[in-house]
Amino acid sequence: MSIRSLLLAIFIFFGLFAVVVSFSPSMSFTEEGANKLRDQAIDYCLGEGAVNINQVKYCSENNPLEQFQVGALGYAAILLFVICPLLAVIWTLFVYLMPDPLVDKPLTKEQQFKLPKSQDGTLTVGPGRPKVDGTSLFQSKWAVHPVKYNLENVKDIIKRNHIAKGDYSDHFGRLVNFYLDPGPEGSGKSFVSNQEIIVYLEWAIKTVPKVYAGSEKEAEAGKRKIKSLEKYIQRMKEL
Repeated sequence: MSIRSLLLAIFIFFGLFAVVVSFSPSMSFTEEGANKLRDQAIDYCLGEGAVNINQVKYCSENNPLEQFQVGALGYAAILLFVICPLLAVIWTLFVYLMPDPLVDKPLTKEQQFKLPKSQDGTLTVGPGRPKVDGTSLFQSKWAVHPVKYNLENVKDIIKRNHIAKGDYSDHFGRLVNFYLDPGPEGSGKSFVSNQEIIVYLEWAIKTVPKVYAGSEKEAEAGKRKIKSLEKYIQRMKEL
């Protein structure tokens, strides 16, 4: 059991405990119920013996109305141990069981065919490629390693021969950056070698003239993109 699951179980346990205590016969959420409980307490205090005003006053003073009502601490306990855990459970179920609305659905062959192609017809150019779902690579989206995620998208780009201008930085660039500068997830060198990444970058460079085609402005932008990718290659070679 993970620490997160253990903490959630502890919160739920205390939440159920707080509910049981709050609805026990010794407490009441309403003033009417509290009055009824106080009367019962007085009757129990007096018993079946002789009743006089002093006895009634003593039992009443020692069984105040507030004793039978849920106070601020009670409501705080309910909020902390009941409502918060319930929201955590609902959110957990939503995250783990509900489909991710941000994940693109795979395209059919007909949809892929209708997307714009390069002049030679060998490369699909532009947005529309469904990104690889990170949750299919790991147990949950929170455990997705950025190197693995971007690596699988780079492989998918090459496999489909489908690339958008943003992919050069969003996936190829980020793959290199996360590989060279690992975050809290740790090194991604177990997923891919630097030589393999260089091969992917060289593939990306070959596609640039097909993506940045047409006007001189586009061609210039393509040259800058190639230089950027070449810098990534140089950084990988320095490892």
